[in-house]
Amino acid sequence: MAGSSWLVLAKMRDKDGRLSSGRSIRRFYYPPLQWPKRKTRHRPRPKDDPFEACNNESKTMVRKKKKKLPIDIPLEELLAGAGSKQRLLGLDLGTKTIGLAVSDTGKRIASPLETIQRSKFGKDAERLQEICEKQEIGGFVLGLPLNMDGSEGPRAQATRDFYISLREFWRERGLPFIPVTFWDERLSTVAVTRTLLEADTSRARRGEVVDKMAASFILQGALDRGKNLT
Repeated sequence: MAGSSWLVLAKMRDKDGRLSSGRSIRRFYYPPLQWPKRKTRHRPRPKDDPFEACNNESKTMVRKKKKKLPIDIPLEELLAGAGSKQRLLGLDLGTKTIGLAVSDTGKRIASPLETIQRSKFGKDAERLQEICEKQEIGGFVLGLPLNMDGSEGPRAQATRDFYISLREFWRERGLPFIPVTFWDERLSTVAVTRTLLEADTSRARRGEVVDKMAASFILQGALDRGKNLT
């Protein structure tokens, strides 16, 4: 090993070449290995060197995240893209039910349609497709459950994922996509429940109609907004 001494026992021979009985200790020392240092010369670059400017720019540049393309369109584009004989479908997406409401062909008045009891996504999507074909739906107004501070939580992301799954359902069957506009649905169910309580509606009846009336509340808000845009 470099830099250490070893003790070695060696048998000595006399002048005639015969081995002597005596033993002697020889000490061998190996000096440590020293690798030659490489001489490097650093030449200062001028201040206006383009390569140095590129290096400084790459160090300070922050990697930008790619923005995801929006899956919804503005309300004015939804209204303009719908045909004169087509209607809009309002949806109040819940964990157990999907409330539906439909507009008239003039896109002025929203009416409650029905409530779908959620089961598997495939069955729900097929039922929605049947309603869209029967009612000649040209666009969705899907309630987006935002937090009270306006931020999006898990429920809002689940709503977006539901529509993305719908688009995949249409793509697999070769059906045309139905565009969507997300609409703030905060306190919509509360407002509908209060209206039903004022009308002295029974609890059982409220449970049957609250979801589709909430969908009508969401759709009517979007239609009223559309009147101001035109």
